Amino acid sequence: MITHSFTLESSFYGYDFGEDEHRLFTPKEYGEVGSKFCQSIYELHFLWKSIRNELKLTNGWLKPRKLIEITGVPAAQILSEEL
Repeated sequence: MITHSFTLESSFYGYDFGEDEHRLFTPKEYGEVGSKFCQSIYELHFLWKSIRNELKLTNGWLKPRKLIEITGVPAAQILSEEL
């Protein structure tokens, strides 16, 4: 049984967002993305038991408060604070 499936997609060209419009990614940046992706999977491995128990208790609903308690600050919040 497959419980988790991940796809990591990226443009080879870069992106056209914000001040760095049409900026190309560097090999170092691709390495950082890969490293953070692997770190996320590693952390999920240790958090999954707690998440699974919460999902059982709530019939599949993971409450935002509990999600933040388990995983920390949401990525969207971090990004909005950086911008």
